[in-house]
Formats: sequence, C-alpha cells, structure tokens
Amino acid sequence: MNIVAATMSNPIHPTSQTPQQLTLTKLKQLMPEAFSEGQLDIRKLTALLSEQDIAPVQEAYGLSWAGKHQVYRELKTPTSQTLVPQPDESVDFDTSQNLFIEGDNLAVLKILQKSYHSRVKMIYIDPPYNTGNDRFVYADDFSESIADYKARAGQTDEDGNLTHSDGMRGNRKENGQYHSNWLNMMYPRLALAKSLLREDGVIFVSIDDEEVANLRLLMDEIFGEENFINQISVHSKLTAGASGGGEDKKLKKNIEYLLCYTRNNQFFDKFSEVYEKESLMTHILDYKSKGKSWKYTRILVSEGDKEYFDTIKDGSDQDIKIYKHTNVVMKTITDVSKEEKLSEDEVYKKYFEKIFRDTNAQSSIRQRVIDATGNDESFYSIEYYPISGRSKGKLTTLFYKGRNKDLLAWLSDIAERDEDGELIKKQKLGTLWSGIGWNNITKEGGVKFSNGKKPVEFIQKMIQLLSDNEDSLILDFFAGSSTTAHAVMDLNVQDGGVRKFIMVQIDESIDKQKNKDEFQFCVNNGMPPNIAEISKERIRRAAAHISSELPESVDSEALDFGFKAYKLADSNFIPWQQPASYDADSLMAQLEKHLDPIVDTATTDGIITELMLKEGYTLTADVIEVDGYYLVTQNDALIDNFDADSSDNAGTSMRLAIVLDDMTTSKATQIIARAPNKTLIMDRAFSDDANKANIVLQFEDAGLVVGCV
Repeated sequence: MNIVAATMSNPIHPTSQTPQQLTLTKLKQLMPEAFSEGQLDIRKLTALLSEQDIAPVQEAYGLSWAGKHQVYRELKTPTSQTLVPQPDESVDFDTSQNLFIEGDNLAVLKILQKSYHSRVKMIYIDPPYNTGNDRFVYADDFSESIADYKARAGQTDEDGNLTHSDGMRGNRKENGQYHSNWLNMMYPRLALAKSLLREDGVIFVSIDDEEVANLRLLMDEIFGEENFINQISVHSKLTAGASGGGEDKKLKKNIEYLLCYTRNNQFFDKFSEVYEKESLMTHILDYKSKGKSWKYTRILVSEGDKEYFDTIKDGSDQDIKIYKHTNVVMKTITDVSKEEKLSEDEVYKKYFEKIFRDTNAQSSIRQRVIDATGNDESFYSIEYYPISGRSKGKLTTLFYKGRNKDLLAWLSDIAERDEDGELIKKQKLGTLWSGIGWNNITKEGGVKFSNGKKPVEFIQKMIQLLSDNEDSLILDFFAGSSTTAHAVMDLNVQDGGVRKFIMVQIDESIDKQKNKDEFQFCVNNGMPPNIAEISKERIRRAAAHISSELPESVDSEALDFGFKAYKLADSNFIPWQQPASYDADSLMAQLEKHLDPIVDTATTDGIITELMLKEGYTLTADVIEVDGYYLVTQNDALIDNFDADSSDNAGTSMRLAIVLDDMTTSKATQIIARAPNKTLIMDRAFSDDANKANIVLQFEDAGLVVGCV
C-alpha cells in the first residue's frame, strides 16, 4: 500500500504496528529528551536513568534458549496481512459484538495490536503442552503472502487447509532444540498478547509439568515477576500412567497447571470470591465414609433470656458489648431427628441457620471475653462493629459457651440454601481446583473434538474470578473447539453479563486416520475437515442450545448469541516491491502498478476492514454508507489507539470517513459537515491532480485531517 499524507496527519502504516512501535511512541511522550532526530538515543536514555535502574550487561538472571534473539527480531517484524469479513460463515454479522478469526494466531495478534491495544480484560489460552507429539512449530514469517507461506511451510490439502506436515511440524523429544522450539513459538505470542490486555487485565495459561517451569520463567520475563498472581493446580483427570522408557516408575498424573499474571499489578484489584459447591448431604456422607468426624452436629434451638453484662474494648478501642444468656436450649441433630421424627436431611434443612460447631480458635476478642467473664459455665454473646474483614462496619453477634468460652461457628458460614431449598456446601476457591466435571466434556458443545477439550465450568471459574467483568472482552487465541466462547455465552445467561469474546483458530486439517470421529463429523455436516470449522460450529450449536433453554425471566433480546467471522488474508493493497534495477523503465513499471494499488481480488468490505484496523478502529465499530462514502464510528474509543492528540479528542467517540470512488467538492463538503477525526480518500477517487489539491485544501481550511491512499 502506497500512502501519501495529504496534510499534517500521520500516514497509514502499510503494515501492522508492533508493540515496540507503540512503546516507543509512549516513551517519546514521557521522555522526549531521550530522542534525537526522531530516533531513540540509548546513551541519552541511559544517562537520564539512575545507575541503580540499569542491570549489569555481563550477567543477568533470566531464561535463555537457542533462537531467542531471532524471536526478538520476529516480534518486531510487522505483517502486511489483513482480516477479511466472512458474513456467510457468521451469525448475526451486522449486530454481534463477538468475533471469530480464522488464521495463524501470531499474524492475527499483530494485526489486532493497534485496534485492540489495552482493550482485553481476560485472556485464556490452552497452548500445545509440548508432550513430544504436538504440532505447533508455526512457520512464522509475515513478509510473504499466504500462498507462499503455505508453499514454504509444506503441502496443503486440496481445499487449501494446513496439513499436519506444514506449519505445525512435530516437535519430538529427540530434537536437540525440543524446549527451545516450544519457547520460540510461545514468546512472541505472549508478548503480543500482553499489549492487548487492559492495565487491570489478566491472562490464564493452561500447561502441564513438561513446560510449566519454563513457562513460569518466560512469563516472568514478559509480564514481570511482580505481576505474577497464582500458579493453580487443576485436578483434571486420572490417567493410566506413562509406560516405557522408565516412565512407568512415575506417579500417575492427574494434575495440570494454570498460570495467572496481570498486566499491571498496580491496577489489578483482587479476585472476586468464587466458591466450589456440592450438595451438603453428599459432602457429609463422603466425609463420614472416609472416617472423618463431621463437626456441625448441634443446634442452638433457643438463645434463652439475654441480659447485659459488660462493655469492653477491642484492640482498636471500639466498644464490645457482652450479654449473658440463661435458659439456653441446645440439642444435637440426632436428638431432634428422633424427637421430631425427621430424617437427618430434613433436620439440616429445618434448622440450617441454627446449626453450629464448637471451636476454640485463638483470637484477641475471645481472650478479652474470657478475661471479662471468668471461667464459669455460662453462655455469653457479644455485639460489635468490626473495622475489617467481610463484616466490616456491620453489627456482628458472636456466641461463646462453656468454661473455655468456645466460639459457635455456624454451618451457614460454609454452606447456603439455594433457590430450590437444597443445602449446598461451599468452599472458597483457592489454588487447588477440584470437583470440575471432566468426564463428559466430549459431549459439551455438541461437536466432536478430542484434542485437549476443556470443561465450560473450568473457563467460567476464571471469568468469575475477575472483578467488574460483566461487560469484559475475553480473548482466546488457541481457541480449539471454542470452549471459551461457549463459557462466555452461558455465563452471560447465568448472571446477566454482556461479556464479549474473540476466538482465534488456525485452519489446521484433521487427520482422517488419527481423528476419525472429528473428520467424519465435518464430512457429515458439510464442512471442510479442519479445526477452525469445528470451532465455529461449536459456537453455533452452543448458542442454539443455550437460547433454547432460557428461563422466562431472562431477556433474550439483551443476549448476544452471534459472532462476526473473519479470515486472515493477504492485503487488499499491492505491496511496494523494490525494482530489480533502478533504471527509468523499471521504476516506471513499478509506479504504474500503484496508480491503482488495489489487488484484483479485493472487496469493498475487505478494503474498509483493512483501513479500519490500520487506523485503530475495532472490528465491531459501526460502519454505515452515507452519500457515496463510508463513515466508521468507534463509540468506546481509546485515544492511545489512534494517531490523535488526546487534548483534541477527549471524548469517547472517534469517526473515520472513507472514500473509495468519485470524490467531489460537494462530497467533501458533506464529510466536513460531519467533522470526522480523519478522512481517507483513495487516490483513484480524484478526477485529476487539480481536483485532489482543491479537496485537500477544503479539509485543511476546515482544520480536519485527510489522508490519500
């Protein structure tokens, strides 16, 4: 794409902007004195920073591997590729805010850098685990066309899909660079993903014990050790254990890992409280079957008569009122069951709020109560206002009994009654996730997919951990069968959220012999046999299933069960190529190609989409055709994503006008009246040079930015 800046505007970048370019722009704003003639002067930057902020060059702690420097170069290499809309493969293309992008995730992440910088609340990925049988070593080179890429990487099938012998070559353990290859694949993708996260955003990465140590160091380097949140152990499944090569000596593997990092710990608040739940009676029976003693077996039937006893102070000099109780009635679950001829389950349900256990846990308040009341056998209660904790600022009552003043701990603190009246045991989610249903995941979503499918519940736990996530954007760029999309749609129904998703999946072919069920599923449904097709079909089927079972109380109009489909493709614009020689004929031939730089296969929608992305507009921005031109509106614009002065664009709406044909002074007048932030005009739209000069002058006189393509 040959871009000419017709006024003081920044020209369109013919390739994607890299994170390094975006970082340099911000650095120039923060420290302009470190730049000389537009270039970063490392010596000036070093001089401006204090010595203690600069690590010694000779030695440094970190992860090193074969090919790391090449990865840095790859990360800084932009792509000229683009995304092409696929309305026929979409559901509710014109209205949906969800996205499915088919193509190599590295190229896609590069394309999304400007438009989606700092927009994503959560990223979840389930990358190849590097077991020795994985196919993941992508032929990462974006200076070539899609066709050249596939030809270089290997053979494609008759439909043009990637086969197992091409971009995803095997990475066997016998390979001398077994770990290095995996790290070379992961590093640029994680680095690009980081820049898409909001400052308070988080990323979750599933991994097993083969690469968890390397992944931890890799993510420490990319995200920073200070932004590490948790390493979660996930009780996934029982396996038969490895055999051969001495591996049968190992313990059976039933744990996977989930690494979690935030982009910026200063902005990350905290995780919301999420609880693992199961039937209380099931929990009690399981507890007893293991020979454990279930403690919540007593009922405070009556608090008796309450009389003021004393007022003492807590450690913060706040009042604690003590009351003495007489005629207190306490019974066991067994006694009440016999007296009232109720089952144990019925007793628990009837007296749920009054069931307790004794605990002599040490606390400063308990000791103050002991000091104030002595060692008699009486029953006491206290009332006070905690200054911290979950009951902060609320009037709180605690009960103490017996000579030791044992505290009454209520069953209702660890369990709850659901809307059907059933009692549910709850436990705050920690770093060991168990109880997730893995046995039936092959049936989830209604598609055949056996390669690492994750349960919907597993993804939903991560989303629920996020605070303020009801309208979040969720990204998964190793989408697989699109479990993440399924989880987002289902959770929106559960809690009324309006979360949106972006799924990215390469069109990896399905091996007819190794994956017979998946292959036949595609054939039976008239789909090309590749994983991207299964991924899209999963979203369609999950959406249909969820919408068919909506409760009457849920407003279906407020839910988004659709998605806009896009495919990675070569640019709609002819790339500038250096001529073989610089004689007049060669230069003229090259220039003639760019009189109209649009490729023959370009579509209007494709051109508009490419220009939107290069200008920082998202794929869900509003696009309308008005009087022979297109107007793109980004209602939730982030100023940093645009080549714009934030002082002049303090609002949340940005507008881009695009003219593809027949540019006239009257059309310019109409556009100027709408005062877009920028106007792009195809060079071919001008009738002649005079027409172009006059129209550019119109925009300049109006104080508006115009660019010619």
